[in-house]
Amino acid sequence: MNPPAAPALPPAVQAKMDPYLLGALLSQFAHYDDHADGGSTPLVSVGFTVALPAGDAEASSVQATLTGWLAEHPGTRITEAHLRPLAHGARTAYVTADVTPALLVLLGSAPWVTEVQLCADPLPRRPLAPRAATPPSAPAAPLRTANPKILATIDHGCAFAHHLLQNAGGTRVWALWDQDPRPDFDPAQGTTPIGYGYGRQVGRDVLNACIAPQPPVPGWNEDRCYARARYGAVQSRMTHGTWVTGLLASALQTPSLTSSGHAEPYAAAADADLIFVQLPRAIPLAPGLGSIDRTVLDGLRYIADCAPDDAEIAVVIDYGTDMGPHDGSSWFERALDALTEDLRARRNVQLNVFYAAGNAHDARRHAVIWGEPAPSATAPIQPTATGQPAATLPWWLPMGNAAPVAMELWFAESAPPCRLSLQPPGGGAPLEIDLSQDWLGAPPRLLPAQCVVVSQRRRGAVAGTWQRQVLIEVGPTQGPDAAGSAPAAPAGVWRITLMPQAGQRVQPVHAYTCWGGQNPGVPQRAQATRFVAPPDGVKQTGPVEVTGSGSVLGSGCGSSNLVWMAGGYERWGKHLRSRYSSGGGVRGGKRAVPLGVPPHLGADWLAPTEQSSALPGLLLLGTRSASRSRGRGTSFAAPQAARQWLAGTLTTQPPPAQPQPGPYSVQRLRDEYDEPRIV
Repeated sequence: MNPPAAPALPPAVQAKMDPYLLGALLSQFAHYDDHADGGSTPLVSVGFTVALPAGDAEASSVQATLTGWLAEHPGTRITEAHLRPLAHGARTAYVTADVTPALLVLLGSAPWVTEVQLCADPLPRRPLAPRAATPPSAPAAPLRTANPKILATIDHGCAFAHHLLQNAGGTRVWALWDQDPRPDFDPAQGTTPIGYGYGRQVGRDVLNACIAPQPPVPGWNEDRCYARARYGAVQSRMTHGTWVTGLLASALQTPSLTSSGHAEPYAAAADADLIFVQLPRAIPLAPGLGSIDRTVLDGLRYIADCAPDDAEIAVVIDYGTDMGPHDGSSWFERALDALTEDLRARRNVQLNVFYAAGNAHDARRHAVIWGEPAPSATAPIQPTATGQPAATLPWWLPMGNAAPVAMELWFAESAPPCRLSLQPPGGGAPLEIDLSQDWLGAPPRLLPAQCVVVSQRRRGAVAGTWQRQVLIEVGPTQGPDAAGSAPAAPAGVWRITLMPQAGQRVQPVHAYTCWGGQNPGVPQRAQATRFVAPPDGVKQTGPVEVTGSGSVLGSGCGSSNLVWMAGGYERWGKHLRSRYSSGGGVRGGKRAVPLGVPPHLGADWLAPTEQSSALPGLLLLGTRSASRSRGRGTSFAAPQAARQWLAGTLTTQPPPAQPQPGPYSVQRLRDEYDEPRIV
């Protein structure tokens, strides 16, 4: 593989690094935050795997080596909580860390480190204004509750003072951990959880003191409560985290889900404690790339550390990535499977993770090349005696997009005998590479900050098997504000063409592109990108099918039977799947369905996410007790399933064998995004 420009790395080290990290090194982190602590020292957020062969170095020597490296590189930190399985006899650990470039090279060179993945936050044009730094809080252990029933959320913005999230003991939130490098809350009120080394956790006692100060203060209200707590994440009247937490733990069922149309008492899982892990502020701006892996994995282990032995935990995760292999082989999915198994075996803790299936079914973010389409699709061009025809997939990037975007191609074989041609908008010479070997570089006349292409052989879902990932990462199409910054990338239609060698047949190729849109309570930085399909007027040739099948989030396709996918249906009809609710079989894992077979829903459960055709979405809690607002999406199916599972009353609809989309599925474009048609 061609070495990155800076720093130069040995080939053996490069082979352990994922394509996003290699691309970021080549572009010198033009579009990623390499200051993980919010300061000025370059620190790259990564995840890495420690694997100890039987009879090799013991876990104690590995930990001693890591401790020595940390001492030699001030400012770096490793999430020591992830090393615990090694101390209990495990041979593999999935660890997260913030490292200097020099320590990154040491990790890549260590024989017991088998892979390194980039977990840095995407850095859009015009990011949020930097927050004032506060002194670090004193270190303390995660706040462990004695309650064996826990409902948890990994999201942003928790209205802990809302009267529907309180009981006789005050707020039901037992612990709130803000993961941001410059966290909310007063430093003296919170602590930094030991084993994680960043962020700030506050407990129920602190939250209750903000809700009802003693002695009482006349005219006290929720605005003054959040101001006293220095909790700015709930300044907006609505946040995604409050919406989800309201469905997960509110004392009243939302009127959108009751038969009477009025809010009714909802006692399910009312005895559970709530734990809220607040994502860094950079995540809601542009989620969906590798940055989400580190924050979620740290959050899941922190939630488990707050639970007693023999606990039952239901965690709701609504932020994930549309990218990845979609077969359970990604670094995060293997880490998640290992975490759930470790907790079950070592502490008898049942960590059940409820994932939103995603809202990409009608967003054209998945395509199959050289696959067998569903019976309803048009027949593909049949292979000739000389092999398969070339296939062209147009990929549309919006103008003025402030965030970097990416697409991935995944092959089911280790060395596909074909060539890739990438044609940027505006003409010019295309990039052509042979996909039988690894490659790292930029298209002709484009800088790595504008576009970087990585082709890499990756491990498969089954031990001993291999597959290939091709990453095409494009920088923001919005121009820079300052001279000398990375130039804007070309907007418009990029054409990806795959050309098999004569007489050769290539297994199906799956293409995925990233999320785009706006999360409530935060500015929009990422616009939607999509694959182009007829009748948009852009030529698409060969056997290419742009489809919503296989569009479930790529973060939950692993093998664990404690990870669930929740999709949405329209409550007023015949339980038809909402048009946006992701579904369909994926490439591998427990949700795979062979090509050519009518796909199942791709979700384990369906819950209502649409109240009626006249009232889209559900009526959800606002950040103040007197307010409500509406939201739609599979994010609001997952908490319904999680709460009912913990209460033992899971009544959401199981997925039908032949799910049909709802009546609005005929709309071709996401009207939420105001996307223009391509003509």
